[in-house]
Amino acid sequence: MKKKKLVRLFENYWIKSSLLTIMQRLGSVLFGIGSYVILVRILNKESIGIWSLFLGISMTFELTKNALLKNGIITFYHSNEESNEILSSGLVINLIYSIIFAIIILFFGKMIAKYLNSPHLYIMLKIYIAGIFFLVYFSHFEYIQQSNLNFTGSFISYTTRQGIFFLLILTAFISGNNINLNQLVFFQNISIFISVIISFFYTRKYLNFTFNPKLVLIKKIFNYGKYIFSSGVLSNIFGNLDRYMIAGLMNNTYVAYYDLSARINNMIDVPTSALADVLFPKSVIAERKEGIEKVKFLFEMTTAIIVCILIPVSILIMIFNKFIIKILAGNNYILASNIIIISMLYAFLRPVQNQACNVLNSINKPQITFKINIVVLLLNILCDYIFILSFGYMGAAIGSMVVTIIGANVATMALSRFANVSIMSILSRSLTIYRDAILYKKFKNNKI
Repeated sequence: MKKKKLVRLFENYWIKSSLLTIMQRLGSVLFGIGSYVILVRILNKESIGIWSLFLGISMTFELTKNALLKNGIITFYHSNEESNEILSSGLVINLIYSIIFAIIILFFGKMIAKYLNSPHLYIMLKIYIAGIFFLVYFSHFEYIQQSNLNFTGSFISYTTRQGIFFLLILTAFISGNNINLNQLVFFQNISIFISVIISFFYTRKYLNFTFNPKLVLIKKIFNYGKYIFSSGVLSNIFGNLDRYMIAGLMNNTYVAYYDLSARINNMIDVPTSALADVLFPKSVIAERKEGIEKVKFLFEMTTAIIVCILIPVSILIMIFNKFIIKILAGNNYILASNIIIISMLYAFLRPVQNQACNVLNSINKPQITFKINIVVLLLNILCDYIFILSFGYMGAAIGSMVVTIIGANVATMALSRFANVSIMSILSRSLTIYRDAILYKKFKNNKI
């Protein structure tokens, strides 16, 4: 009987998809931390800073492409349109976007590298162009799987990608070979290529191998995704802005400190990213079938759960931050301590803004998300510039804290126009979850 209940539990959409997505995100973060622990001990701070800038640019490419395509493909895949035509049209946009990004690297990469005080970055970006075209198929297969509410393939392919990259670094380290920045980019390309092959085997049951794009559907997907894409560009620049501003106004040694802080933040943001992936398709269906009240409930409950997780985790990281720094990077990175403490003070507010914007996209209000993100980005550039000049390398962390507090309130107020949500409702639900957990524990102890 218990076995049957357990099987039914894991067949539930929320349980299965959430667990797989959290495992995928957590695996990526843990492999990333493992790679970082090795690299930080064989590369100097300047090289770590340049590698951080490269990762910021490459992730901006991937995430903005997802913003342009994924939600639109998932949404229209479940419409009355022919699913193969939707997928084929999405693949055309995917390829065109990748070509445009490669052209930007070739013609403007040197200028970008010069602004970031990292001339070698241009060479790394040119090597990465091969990976850009491998990612056309990697992302396309992911969209197909998630359109069919299948998260297993994504979990396997992302884990394979990160795991192979980690193993290549570990093998080079154990064998005593020197690792340079160019080799790291080659390792990235190899890991992407192998993960594409793995992903294909999990996607082929949904493929009919007919390429049938339609101009009207290309326009439809693009028009749906253009605001989400623009918001994605802005939010990704926002996410890496502290490092870009520090690189431009100071030097890459300080970028290395922010990179360490970002990796710790990425680890605790795993629940946010996972639930965002799961929440979007569910919100689309809920808004169409059950109305806006259901969307309000989904948003407030999922965000409250994330806040409940992040608050105690953030407190623990603030208390033990120097110990964590010594384990991950060693004593040479102890200056990152204050940056990490500041980032933990507002960590629980980041998912509020992210989830609010994600829900606005799901109820077909991407233009509002775009306006929020452009205001937040411009405000962040201004605050970072003022605070870096005033407080040095700590300024970017202070600027990000101020802007996140403002952004969370603005995004929630924007969503409240349609779903009557509020930060106070989220915090109230969080307190209720804590209370219920305590009462359950007391009840269980009394029963024993």
